[in-house]
Amino acid sequence: MTVSGNWRKFTVTKSFSMKKNLLFLFSLALLSAEAQNTWVQKSSFTLGNRNWASSFSIGTKAYLCSGGVGSTSNYNDLWEWDQSADTWTQKANHNGQGRVRGIAFSIGTKGYFGSGFNASISTFYTDFYEWDQARAMSVRE
Repeated sequence: MTVSGNWRKFTVTKSFSMKKNLLFLFSLALLSAEAQNTWVQKSSFTLGNRNWASSFSIGTKAYLCSGGVGSTSNYNDLWEWDQSADTWTQKANHNGQGRVRGIAFSIGTKGYFGSGFNASISTFYTDFYEWDQARAMSVRE
């Protein structure tokens, strides 16, 4: 075997060795595929129960916005989960009323959130907000 940088060169001298190498590589492939089909627990969102929240992602950051508890508590907050640090950080609230069942999506480095319903005051919303990750602030659209 010759080692050069991160590459290794294997020399096969017998067909038995080739079968053994192929079996070894196949076993590694199975182990690798199995490792990718597992769940790994990450940092918990510690602010208690939250129903019907909306979410979007930008790069390695995930965002959880609004949602509520029962029919009396509706939030207008925004939380960011950082994949590399595995931490939750509160960001600026959007300027609208708290709500559940909103719509959220992202395009490029911007997140969008709006629509939804506030059960405590029986109101449906049609407003939309833009989250600019670069400016780290919420802008009403």
